Amino acid sequence: MSEEGNFVSMMLDSRDQLSTHDQCRKFLTAALAPGRMVLDVGSGNGSLMKELASMGFAVSGIEIDPALIEACREEGLDVREGRAESLPFPDESMDAVVCSVVLPYTDERAAVEEWVRVLRPGGVVNASGHGLGYGVRYLVRGPGLKTRFYGLRMLANTLFYRLSGRRLPGFVGDTLCQSSGRMNAHFRSLGLVSQDELVVGRFFGFPIFLCHRAVKPVPASAAFSLRCDSADLKVAGPRNLNRAFAKILDRVVDTSQHPSRLRRRMQRDKHPPGARNTVALQMVRDYLRLIRREKFDDALLLFGRQSDP
Repeated sequence: MSEEGNFVSMMLDSRDQLSTHDQCRKFLTAALAPGRMVLDVGSGNGSLMKELASMGFAVSGIEIDPALIEACREEGLDVREGRAESLPFPDESMDAVVCSVVLPYTDERAAVEEWVRVLRPGGVVNASGHGLGYGVRYLVRGPGLKTRFYGLRMLANTLFYRLSGRRLPGFVGDTLCQSSGRMNAHFRSLGLVSQDELVVGRFFGFPIFLCHRAVKPVPASAAFSLRCDSADLKVAGPRNLNRAFAKILDRVVDTSQHPSRLRRRMQRDKHPPGARNTVALQMVRDYLRLIRREKFDDALLLFGRQSDP
């Protein structure tokens, strides 16, 4: 465990550590559909990748530490060498991106820009980072001058980044605290739509950890043809295509005798209400994939009005 990890462990009792870890990890793995291509940015020892793989996701990772990359590969994980600001993956190649406390050590905006590039339309980002409370806690409760100085330079670098958009030079600028306002500003300017936010722990009222979920919208020019119960339904270019998909699916499959397939899928996979439009789009993608493979019966089962078992 790193010096930083030892200090965090020292400041939290075991119950708090478990609660913090569980809350962040639950957020990172939520609102994702099994079978999707997921990228873990900063995969570390591969623990999050293994958890996602056990849940049915196809997971790739990037990491800058050669030793960790080799260890993950020995366990059969697809981990590549790379940085968050320059992901070694093609445009629109991922359905989701997860990023567990890596943003503090990156150029924030450049990292978010790379998420947008590799995500397919409708793709989801789940990310966690340090809040200001993390740095303040180091400064106030750090054991010894070295640890408290780490907290001080973390806060100084955060202030400098906020004012200038750049990190301080050298080791002084190696760590950054995230803020809700700045993350949401990145999302808006780079074309992501914020869906959810979670604060995990507070110190002197400041968030210790911040978790964010955002979605890459579907272009308004997109158009799909859906065949549902032998009826062709054309959807072309609404302003909010995600919302249109959700309405269409409810209208097609939701009757008093046959509960909405969309609602059932959300309940089955334990998606939060805010993920409704994303799940609708994922269902459409599944339908089109089945049609391309000429699995028409399976496609009708996905959207059709079938009696519940």
